[in-house]
Amino acid sequence: MTQQRKLAAIMFTDIVGYSTLMSKDEAQALQALDRNRELLKPLIEGSNGEWLKEIGDGTLSSFASAVEAVQCAIQIQAALGDDPNLRLRIGIHIGDVVFRDGDVFGDGVNIASRLEPLAEPGGICISDRVYADIRNQSSIRTEHLGRKTLKGLPEPMDVYAVSAADSQAQDHPEMGPSSAAGAIPAIAVLPFVNMSSDPENDYFCDGMSEELIDGLAKVSGLRVVARTSAFAFKGQTQDIREIGHRLNVSSVLEGSVRKSGSRIRITVQLINVADGYHLWSEKYDRELEDIFAIQDEIARTVVESLKVQLVGEQKTRLVKQSTENMEAYTYLLKASFEWHKQTPEGFQAGMGYYLQAIETDPAFALAYASLAVAYVDLALFGSMHPHEARSRAKAAALQAIKIDPDLAESHGALAAFAFFFDWDWDLAEREFERALALKPHSALVHLHYAQYQVLLQKHASAEQQLDTALALDPLAPPVKAYRGFFLGWLGHFEKGIAVLEEIVESAPNFHFGHYFLGILYGLTGRLEEALAQHEQARALADSPMAQMMHAHALGMAGQKDAALALIEGLEAGAAQGQAWGLFLGIAYLGLGEKEKALDWLEKGFEERNPLMPFISMGKISEPILDHPRYMALLGKLDLKPVLF
Repeated sequence: MTQQRKLAAIMFTDIVGYSTLMSKDEAQALQALDRNRELLKPLIEGSNGEWLKEIGDGTLSSFASAVEAVQCAIQIQAALGDDPNLRLRIGIHIGDVVFRDGDVFGDGVNIASRLEPLAEPGGICISDRVYADIRNQSSIRTEHLGRKTLKGLPEPMDVYAVSAADSQAQDHPEMGPSSAAGAIPAIAVLPFVNMSSDPENDYFCDGMSEELIDGLAKVSGLRVVARTSAFAFKGQTQDIREIGHRLNVSSVLEGSVRKSGSRIRITVQLINVADGYHLWSEKYDRELEDIFAIQDEIARTVVESLKVQLVGEQKTRLVKQSTENMEAYTYLLKASFEWHKQTPEGFQAGMGYYLQAIETDPAFALAYASLAVAYVDLALFGSMHPHEARSRAKAAALQAIKIDPDLAESHGALAAFAFFFDWDWDLAEREFERALALKPHSALVHLHYAQYQVLLQKHASAEQQLDTALALDPLAPPVKAYRGFFLGWLGHFEKGIAVLEEIVESAPNFHFGHYFLGILYGLTGRLEEALAQHEQARALADSPMAQMMHAHALGMAGQKDAALALIEGLEAGAAQGQAWGLFLGIAYLGLGEKEKALDWLEKGFEERNPLMPFISMGKISEPILDHPRYMALLGKLDLKPVLF
């Protein structure tokens, strides 16, 4: 018996969904296993690795170098591409192991096998020891996933996801090589702390941070984390280095604001994530009317400190003065603060502030653009009839463009109107493109554009937009949730489900995570799990949309009485004038009642429900795919069924 102990990087791979594939099509599953072996073995041996063995549908291999192991894993995932029957998860750990008769044993093997399930389909997870060896490799990007408890280990371990750093940069030159270590500076602007005696001044602090995020994001040589992810740390006291690792940035800007009457004191610090030391700090004691000049000065000093070159219009101004009326600006900040609460009370208060901002300054283009998007949101959440929201959104968006045709938010608002209300796909595409040309760092516009491209069946572009939105706003539950849902819509059900399962675990109170996961579970036949997720979604936010999909799943599961009880409530709302035709149509599809479903879907079209285009999803509309009334509805929407 030959035995040798040495330090080695261990790579464990596993085929996603192999057991399910084997139960459905044994021949196809065996072909996938053969292809897995044929692809992986030469890549591993070509990377100076040693192919050790197959374990069911998994493989075990070793490398003398952590860098070679990770680079090999990246090559493997790139070589596999988008083959739906051959998606791998890969785990890598480096540790002391024992080689004996062509096999390997020890904690290094066990930890690698525990890391593998933490990876997304098509992803790679590594331990903190591997990260320490590869962190300075510019060809590899990393995302800190936090400390994870692994079976058999006494203490949690830092876990990282890795991928090639250059692919996204090539697709999105405006972002630069976004996450490559040492490639270009990356920064997060944390929400400024309110040091005023009045706690209600939080709106001003949040607005300060948002303006700086927006201003810095205009710099082409700088990657800036979007608002939602940066604001995930509001009110927390985490170490800056931990925050930097989670957001995958090299520096963090934090600060505080003390506001008293017309005077403000702003303190800012730029901190290097690697060692936690200050790169720059400053205090500003000014009048409130100087706020735009202060923001621009801070942004410029940050850029200079990070040694980034300003070009073109960036040389003159980074933070644009959106209005000269400070009262109107204050109303806009308060409106945004309330709207981000995403509550009925927040919507009501926010709408009032938007209208006050416009009344105070009728030439405030940004306020009109924000108001237009607010009307879209109200219709989507069922808080305003679509007919009323449609006319108001159009008027506000067109007025914003009339006042300032070069404002990205104005074009984003018109794109949202054309997409959700008018179903004018050509106008929507033009306005999405115009908005992104003016503001390529808008995660929200990338997300809406991805929805548009899903409907128009531009699958590759849709996935690219989803990935860009996530890169810009990596910790935002809404971005992750929509990405997971639309990956399922594009036919990548397992990948979408994996994304959503991670969301409901990490953000259990985010109701859309449960809602979307319930939909994908239902569409893949996992009805008991679907019902559990819909119940959880309704416990968190019992909206007509949530009731619709819960009723649909109940009908699919054969629980007719329970489904009809929900439908009865929706019908009562419709009788009182609520625009719930679409919701009732989908609910009746779950029961297989085709004619009733079509009656209500046609009503939904008349109501201009902004979610109406999503009936093109073939999996949901499967019972009526060959029905002439359904095809006539899609014809009116100028869409075709999305089938896979």
